[in-house]
Amino acid sequence: MRCRCYRCQLRPGEFLEFEADRLACPKCGAGEAVVIELADVHWLMPDPAGPHEGSDGVRRAVGCDRKRDVLALGTLDHFAASPDPRAVTCPRCQGLEAWRQAAALFREMRGVLAGLKGCCG
Repeated sequence: MRCRCYRCQLRPGEFLEFEADRLACPKCGAGEAVVIELADVHWLMPDPAGPHEGSDGVRRAVGCDRKRDVLALGTLDHFAASPDPRAVTCPRCQGLEAWRQAAALFREMRGVLAGLKGCCG
């Protein structure tokens, strides 16, 4: 699971994120009091054959799982998705060329895109 430690601040507003099997920070050793599990936000990309139709009438599909026909499977499902490329945190969705092109339309995404070069190809 992806986790974030709120004790290990890297810069103002940015905290250590890591992969782990349990809620324990590998850097400072903190546990559940300050370490949380993160839910990826997937990209709902425009797709004329996509299984989801937005309120704007645009058909969409989950970027990293185009055949997924439901978003959340239940109230305890940690699945999140957005058509806004700025909200996307899923590494697989961010690895899509179509997502990079959509994200590049937003000035504030330049730093994110620069940090992803070569990561997901």
